[in-house]
Amino acid sequence: MYKIVIIDDNKSTVQSLEKSVNWTALGIEVMGTAYDGIHGRDLILKTHPDIIITDIRMPGLDGLSMIEQIHKDTSDSRIIIITGYDEFQYASRAIKLSVFDYILKPINNEELLGAVSRGIESIEKSRQISIHMEQMNDFSRRALLLSLMTSVSTDEDSIRPMLKNCGIDNLDCFYVMAIRTSDNFVPQPLLRRIDDGAILKSRNVISLLAGTDLLLFVIPERCTDWRKDAVKLSESLLGLAPDLTVAVSGVHKSAHSIRDAYKEVRQVLLERSLNDDSRNVCFYDKAGISKHARLSDVEQVCDQLAASPLSGQERLDEAYHTMLRITGGEIRPMRTMLVLYCTKVLNKTLMRTQWVDAMDASIYEISYIASPEDAYSCLKSFYSELNNCVRMSTGVSRLVQNVLQHITLHAMEGLRLENVALYFHVSPNHLSALISKETGRTYQQHVLSAKLNISKKMLDDTRMSVEEISYAVGYENYISFYNAFKRVEGISPTDYRFRSLRSRE
Repeated sequence: MYKIVIIDDNKSTVQSLEKSVNWTALGIEVMGTAYDGIHGRDLILKTHPDIIITDIRMPGLDGLSMIEQIHKDTSDSRIIIITGYDEFQYASRAIKLSVFDYILKPINNEELLGAVSRGIESIEKSRQISIHMEQMNDFSRRALLLSLMTSVSTDEDSIRPMLKNCGIDNLDCFYVMAIRTSDNFVPQPLLRRIDDGAILKSRNVISLLAGTDLLLFVIPERCTDWRKDAVKLSESLLGLAPDLTVAVSGVHKSAHSIRDAYKEVRQVLLERSLNDDSRNVCFYDKAGISKHARLSDVEQVCDQLAASPLSGQERLDEAYHTMLRITGGEIRPMRTMLVLYCTKVLNKTLMRTQWVDAMDASIYEISYIASPEDAYSCLKSFYSELNNCVRMSTGVSRLVQNVLQHITLHAMEGLRLENVALYFHVSPNHLSALISKETGRTYQQHVLSAKLNISKKMLDDTRMSVEEISYAVGYENYISFYNAFKRVEGISPTDYRFRSLRSRE
């Protein structure tokens, strides 16, 4: 029901408007009436009406002065002035106060109801626009958080303004939760129950999908009570689906550690999978990271394998068949050996600053393997990503590495080469030539790749339409996004989404 108040010093006019119109049939509730500006002001402040019908000439406080005094409180209301004084100075003041309509006495009910109907339409349009803008802000927040979780940037001075622009203020502390179902797929009905329920609405929470896991970025009211808050939130989630696994990061107070929080929940999930942990809720505990089963027996073997002089397919086969022989094909010890081996190979091959999200993801995928064949595919994928990473990092200067990290973090902001060059104190032409020479790809290709990498992650989240995702990653229109995506990936964004979802079934 829309709310309306009627204010006029002529009681017969008020009573006539209140009684002669079937407001209920119009979906409108009369919240009250007043006969002067002072009581009218108090009535408006008390009821916060959607529509205000008021006279101008009234004792104590005239109608326009009344509206001036509470202008901020009536910014969302539609004000309809009724008066018998057809004078320009009143109309001029009414316009300055954003009065919605101006009707002269004697009042014609049809004319008044027409104004009220237009007021309701205007309110509804504003509400729809407000809802849409909030949705778009939410999608932008999700895109930004996905970008921060996969970026190696630690530039907090840059990250905090980005968060503020997306409506994330007062980030005194935060933690991240990862929610996984027993079949490694978060169904739409469960997503809706989580999003629509009071569980998240009572907290400052942003939810997003990362692969098969639902992530919650949580800003607790009090940093000192964050763990109690996480326990209560976990219990509420388990009340919706008892078979959930909930991983909780440690608490963080720096915006640049968003990636660290994300890595912590992934570590918790990986540890739980490797150790066949049956707990539903697991907290990250740096001091208490457990040693995997049989770790002392296989760590030396993994060291030897990582130092193997073999290369290419021979190296892959040696690692796989050694693991198969030692574990007898049992999944849990194979997962353990794979994690140890891949981590040791990375440490021997790359500097930590050269690690990219694809490398972390390839190790994280180990927690999903269910057969020796899966282990082989996982190992093959790991080496493919490692070779890409080595190739991209070879001969790349520190400046270009920093620029590429900057692009990954800020790609959704419509980066211009001139602005990036200014940020790094080099000329645009020099920077463009340097990037092309050292990476074999143009500046614009790197920006496009960064945008599409985030969009591909977001396509797993079917709560958002493809068009909404295109806006979230910085495209002004869907057609441009569609054309760019299809040109690079070879298929449309919608087909990519369906293919990705089918692969997870």
